Amino acid sequence: MQVRSIETRVSVSFLIRKIVHSYSRSGNENLIKSLLRHVL
Repeated sequence: MQVRSIETRVSVSFLIRKIVHSYSRSGNENLIKSLLRHVL
């Protein structure tokens, strides 16, 4: 169970990283970072 949650967390963080990267071009990096703080 523990390993599974870690795997999920890694995949989620990878997805978030892709989203942040795509949004940083639009200049919404600060918005995403603040959003991430609430999620994490």
